[in-house]
Amino acid sequence: MNTGRMTEPELETEHNPAQQEQQRQLQSRTEATPADGGDGGPQGGRFRRARVLPWAATFAVAAAFFALCLAQSLNQAWNADTASMSLQGWDLVHGHLLLRGWWSSDVNFYTLDTPLYGLCLLVIGFGSTALHVAGALLYTFVFLAAAWLAKGREHGARAWLRVALTALLLTAPLFHGMLTLTLILVPDHCGTVIFTLVSFTLVSRYTERRWTPWVLVAVLTLGQLGDATVRFVTVPTLLIVWFLDTLLERRLRTPRHWLALATLASVLASLGLRAVMKHFGAYYLNKPHTQIAPLADWGWHLKGTWLSLLTLFGVSPDFPGDSAGTVALTFIGGFVLLCGAASMLYTVVRWTKVDVADRLLVVAIVVYLGAYAFSTVAMRGGGGGYEIVGVLVLSGTLGARNIPRLRVPGLQLSDRGRARARLAGTVAAAVAAATCLITGTGLFRAPQTSSIQPLAGWLADHHLTYGIAGYWNAEPVTIYSGGSVQVRQIILVPGGFVPYAWNAPRRWFDAKQHDANFVIAQDYTQQPQSPLTPASAESCFGKPSAIYRVDNFTVMVYPYNLLTRSHTPVLKPGA
Repeated sequence: MNTGRMTEPELETEHNPAQQEQQRQLQSRTEATPADGGDGGPQGGRFRRARVLPWAATFAVAAAFFALCLAQSLNQAWNADTASMSLQGWDLVHGHLLLRGWWSSDVNFYTLDTPLYGLCLLVIGFGSTALHVAGALLYTFVFLAAAWLAKGREHGARAWLRVALTALLLTAPLFHGMLTLTLILVPDHCGTVIFTLVSFTLVSRYTERRWTPWVLVAVLTLGQLGDATVRFVTVPTLLIVWFLDTLLERRLRTPRHWLALATLASVLASLGLRAVMKHFGAYYLNKPHTQIAPLADWGWHLKGTWLSLLTLFGVSPDFPGDSAGTVALTFIGGFVLLCGAASMLYTVVRWTKVDVADRLLVVAIVVYLGAYAFSTVAMRGGGGGYEIVGVLVLSGTLGARNIPRLRVPGLQLSDRGRARARLAGTVAAAVAAATCLITGTGLFRAPQTSSIQPLAGWLADHHLTYGIAGYWNAEPVTIYSGGSVQVRQIILVPGGFVPYAWNAPRRWFDAKQHDANFVIAQDYTQQPQSPLTPASAESCFGKPSAIYRVDNFTVMVYPYNLLTRSHTPVLKPGA
């Protein structure tokens, strides 16, 4: 008699993902075998459709997600960080594989963001549109990696429900477009989370495969080469979860041990690869802020982490906000934040009964926030959200995995009722995600434009093709002008300037190769440590031969090559 209880072997299989996957594969092979023994029968046709349709549906979803992200991206303006990263990518795709002579920032995203931006410039054309396309593509890849991990071992309607929830939780904070700059327009660690998500997927779904350790080493090595976040968040997470699971299982020899060794090997491989690259003259990398902060600073660091977390999710610290858009974003972002927090609590309570992917996501979020809060990278207030942007993606992925598991007390549904509920949930989540993205495209508000774009056109019309400016105005002019005007970033010093050694190559400032004859100055600056006003420019370069006022910019033209006033920058120890 069937009592509805599972036997001991069934219970063991229920909590063994590897056995579950083997049973599903065996069942799928059995069901897909053509009845007539050939590929041309009705069964064979259904088998082929069953293999093709999911891929076609995935492509359609990715294309729709990309189109909506691009529409929202085109509505807003990127900044100098995006432009400088794109120029590095431009050099990279033109054969400068080591970026010899470049002074990179503390994170140059060498293995993903930078080449992607360069490829978009190469394929689409050197201009602003390519940057919007690259940002939308990058966030689409983030979504696909998150959906892959969120889907887990589910198939059919259950899988699509998780994918739809992933789309909703990753796009809801983009409502009203307030976070588009952080998530889509500027390469600020968002693409890095792809390495984390792929690593977690390998560990949770492909543990038994012989190739998994080798692929894991490659993924983690590439990730660490482009962003130290992988070394200080992803690697510790994998080792912590492996250690905890080993203690609970009390087994010394499992396939997961090989993955732990692969994780450790990736650290050595990335350090060794970087050393070899430096030996052959690769880019100079400013040393990232990876030191532990003094104990006296931990108080305001924790407060700043909390405020940055709220800002990242679009939640106004002055709850609920002072405008309709802010209030709406506060409640929508708060919903996403609560989904992540509830999913973390659910995973901790059921630690031994959930999949390893859930445990990895929970630990990664904790490590991410801890690494930011107790390191010297933390900043006062809520301005550090871009440093912990991966928390939003990891939280959304965890929520998408756990929300379908919720059960309403006292509600009993038949199999058909559960199927209908999953379909309704999938449609509702997909529509909500699309609504958030469409609303942020500017259909209901005026688009934002950059004041630098008209300046680039004016300079081109007046045949001013090579000049200098502050960081926030230099590379954007170069991109907006399609490369016809090139402006290089500087910091003024007594008697001249030093190149701003941040995402720039030395050759830009070689007076033998280039002739810079104008300065772009402003009465104010977005970078207080390197003010470049008309007065300060005149004190360093002398009286200009001509002065033009272009909107809020002052263009000062000189009769000599300004690059002859360049001094060698003093570089701090790099990485």
